[in-house]
Amino acid sequence: MERDLSCEQSRAASEKDGDLVTDKENLHGRLLAATDWDQQWNVWFDRYSAGTPRFGIWIRSLGFPQSTRSLEIGAGSARDSRYLCSVFKNATAVDFSATAIDCLARCSTPSNFRAVCADAGNLPFPDREFDLSFARGFVGLFSTAEATSKIVEQARVTKSCMLVGLHNLHNLRLRDSFDEKRRNDSLYNVSFYSRSEGIGLVRSALAGGSREFRIDALKFGSPLFNRISRSTWMPDWMLRKSALADVWSPIRLAENLVIRVDFV
Repeated sequence: MERDLSCEQSRAASEKDGDLVTDKENLHGRLLAATDWDQQWNVWFDRYSAGTPRFGIWIRSLGFPQSTRSLEIGAGSARDSRYLCSVFKNATAVDFSATAIDCLARCSTPSNFRAVCADAGNLPFPDREFDLSFARGFVGLFSTAEATSKIVEQARVTKSCMLVGLHNLHNLRLRDSFDEKRRNDSLYNVSFYSRSEGIGLVRSALAGGSREFRIDALKFGSPLFNRISRSTWMPDWMLRKSALADVWSPIRLAENLVIRVDFV
C-alpha cells in the first residue's frame, strides 16, 4: 500500500512564492467560464484530438463489459470516449464549451458516439443513465464547494462505477512543472490533490446520499504505462498486463490519482 503524504508534508512541499496548487479556494486566473474554454479549444482541439487516448486505454484495461454505456464529463476533444466506442456499447461526451462540441460535430466519429453541450453541475440525463462515468482533471479547476456539487451530479447519473481523475500532488516534478507553466498559461492553473485529500473530497460529496459505495484511489499515467500505451491495438491480455505498470509504480510517478467509486 502506498504511504500517503500528511497534510503538513503536502503543504510544506508546495510552500513556494505564488504556488496555488494546494489552495483549492483561490480561483484567480482559472479557466472557469465556457467562453474561456471556447478560446482554448479554438487553439488546441486538433492537437488534443490527435493525441493517444491514454486514459481511454487505461479505462479499457479495467475490464468493464462490452455492454457498458459510458459518460465522459469535461470531455473537450473526447478522444478517450471516441476510443472507448470500439469496446463499449456506446459512449457519450459532455462539455460546456460550445466550440468543443462544434469541433466534434465536424469530426468523423463512431455511430455509437454522441457529444452534448451541457454544464457538469446540471447534466441533462436521468438518474443512473450510465454504467460508467469518468472525468479527468477538470474537478481541479473549482473550489471545494463547486467540485463537490459536480461530483454529486456525476454520481446521480451513474449506475455502477464512477472515476474522478485528479492531478497528483505526490508527483512533485509534475506539480512544479504546472506551477511554472501556469504563470504564462491559465490552462495549467489547477489544484493538485494528495491521496487522502482526493478520497476525502469524493467520500464527503457522496456521504449525504442514500447509496452504499466502495471507494479507492488508483494511479494513472506512470512513465512506463505511457510508453506502453502508445499502441491502441493491444489485445486485452496484453493491455491488462501493461496496466500493471501503474499498479506497481510509486505514487510519486503517477500523473493522476483516480478516485474510483463502485456503487453496491
